[in-house]
Amino acid sequence: WHNQNASVSFRKKSVFYFDADGSKGSLTDVVTQVNSVAHSAARRAADSWLGRVSVNMAIRMYDQRITITRSADEWLFKGFEHPFISLGKIIRPDDVPYTRIGFQYPRNGSSEFDGDINMFTGADDISK
Repeated sequence: WHNQNASVSFRKKSVFYFDADGSKGSLTDVVTQVNSVAHSAARRAADSWLGRVSVNMAIRMYDQRITITRSADEWLFKGFEHPFISLGKIIRPDDVPYTRIGFQYPRNGSSEFDGDINMFTGADDISK
């Protein structure tokens, strides 16, 4: 509680889970998605000749394709390793905070992902 400005700060824990009864599929289903990591690297390097050459070399060296096929569980919850993430952690560690990719990885079970939330309590002014 912050009495000086009538607010409260907190963190929200996010928990995501698979609802088997409400789904027509399973976590073992295979899902194919665009290789967004390689695409992002290419877009980021697009304005630099050296960047384009480097990314093109990495795409060939790591045999990257337009799509990636993984289980629904990996895409949604567990995450999976990607060679560009590993490479990025070495080259630009401040720009690559994670070790895996996935839609809810590392958000699931985290109270830190969304950061601090601050809201007024209305104690000093109910219209706030």
